Formats: sequence, C-alpha cells, structure tokens
Amino acid sequence: MGSKNYASLRMATHRAATQAQFVCDALTSESDLGDISAEILRQCLQRNSRDNMTCMIMHFADGSEWTNYPDEMKNYEKLVDGDRDEDVQSHYATFLSTAKFPAQAVTCNVCQRWLVQMQQCTCKQTFYCSRHCQKKGWKVHQAVCPNKQAK
Repeated sequence: MGSKNYASLRMATHRAATQAQFVCDALTSESDLGDISAEILRQCLQRNSRDNMTCMIMHFADGSEWTNYPDEMKNYEKLVDGDRDEDVQSHYATFLSTAKFPAQAVTCNVCQRWLVQMQQCTCKQTFYCSRHCQKKGWKVHQAVCPNKQAK
C-alpha cells in the first residue's frame, strides 16, 4: 500500500473512532437518537465530505416506555424552507401525510416543538404543544388575543 493510501486510511480510521466516541458520549447522556444522527451528518457536511452519508443508530427495545410520548417532528426547519425543487417538496408532503402531520409546520408558540396533535387557543391564532406551554404562553398571548379583548 502506498504512503498516500495509508495516510488516507489512517485519517478515515481516526474520523470513525472520533464519531464512535461521540455516539458513546451522547448515548450516556441520554440524547435523542435522531439528534445524534443529525449531528453526525452535520459534522460530515462541515468537513465537506464527499462520501455517501447514511447514518443509522438502532436502539432495540419494545418501545413501551414511549407510548405516552406524542409523535414529534424534529429538524423541521428544512421543511419550512421553500427553496426545494418540486420532486423534493412532493416527497416531503407525502412523508408528512403518512406521519399524520399537517402540510405546513405548526409549532408551539412557546418552545417551538411540532407535535402531531397541537393544542390551539380558541382564537385559532396560537398553538401550544402542552398545557404547560399554554399556561406559560398565555401571559404574553392574552394581551393580543382577540377573544380576550372582545370580553
């Protein structure tokens, strides 16, 4: 093996070890698996990697501990960006429909989370992901809420 190929292989091995350590550290801090995958891809893009990037981290469990958690769309900012070709937009729309999310991002006025089922003020202008956020956001929203002002 030539010295150039050896150096390239050594560099790739070092990057893989660094990524593996990042995953181990993230898993011990109980980070979200989707967030870990997104960060790995973000790091590859920052290095201007030309490799095919696929990131899959599997957690084998029955999922029963997550039955009380609502489905959440993370990293939806790319969906909001309208600079996508029609084919990509079509795939996004199909995915959102299949996952039972509305076609347009509907985020919590307080924490910016986007859940499958969002709560809405009766004025239909403000959304909340939980009762906690609704209570927290009401202090600000009541000043501009048409229903509150009409009373």
